[in-house]
Amino acid sequence: MIVQVGSLISDYYLHENNRQAHQHTINSYLSKLKQIYLSIDLEFGDDKIFTDKLSEVLQTINDRWGNGLNRKTSYAGLILFAKALNMDDEIINEIINNMNCSVSKPTKKIIKQSDKPVIKFCEIKKNLDNGIKNIILDKKSIGRYQRMALTKYFIFNLYSIMPPIRNHYNSFKFLKDGQEENDGENYVDMKNNKFIFNQHNQIMKYSRIEVYFKDGIKELIEKFSPLIGDGNFLLTKINIRTGINTPYKISHYSSLLKTIFQTGLKNLKKILLTNNGLDIIDSVN
Repeated sequence: MIVQVGSLISDYYLHENNRQAHQHTINSYLSKLKQIYLSIDLEFGDDKIFTDKLSEVLQTINDRWGNGLNRKTSYAGLILFAKALNMDDEIINEIINNMNCSVSKPTKKIIKQSDKPVIKFCEIKKNLDNGIKNIILDKKSIGRYQRMALTKYFIFNLYSIMPPIRNHYNSFKFLKDGQEENDGENYVDMKNNKFIFNQHNQIMKYSRIEVYFKDGIKELIEKFSPLIGDGNFLLTKINIRTGINTPYKISHYSSLLKTIFQTGLKNLKKILLTNNGLDIIDSVN
């Protein structure tokens, strides 16, 4: 099937972000996509780029463009095009994983003598996967360090799948059947598959925000929250002295995010946006 790539991408961007994309951004994506189509000898707009030709396309991007802005733009345009075509998550995730493993994030400071290696998103995931590989998912048998490994794994996947926010998940409560919301609290609504934000950084603009679960989130919560939460809060921290479950204080949770993502909170949202391949401007800050 041949599609009109430019209009399709623009319409999808408008639908997802409630604003028009800058034309120069769309033009950059289209330029890279046209070069990809030309390299694999396929008519521009043919959706076979995501089926019969996907492996060739990914190899073309890595071979044609160096590890920098051009490669990143090529991947971002390809991801946006795939989402606009409503391609399967498996295809989109394959593109995203290839981007994360082939595009290094530049460091802002020049480090003299020996440059520190840039930790890639896929390497963080690999380390966290290895950290829980041998853990038996039974609450009675999980110790302090195993619980922390599961918590890091859960948070990483939560932030990887959902639209990027900063650090609100530390205080989410489960909304029980028939329970009325408190305006000062955030909730996980498992029945209706959504997060409810009553407290957030855009409170002056939006009084209440509902963010529906992406694919895989409900299963992630059902599997891990019973192990790292207390049944009332999404995740909790055990007080070493008392053994009591309590919600994470914002300072502790912020430190945990920095440990997981190897960066400060100011850069976290940017990293997550890069991982998603899209510029989502109205996600909760």
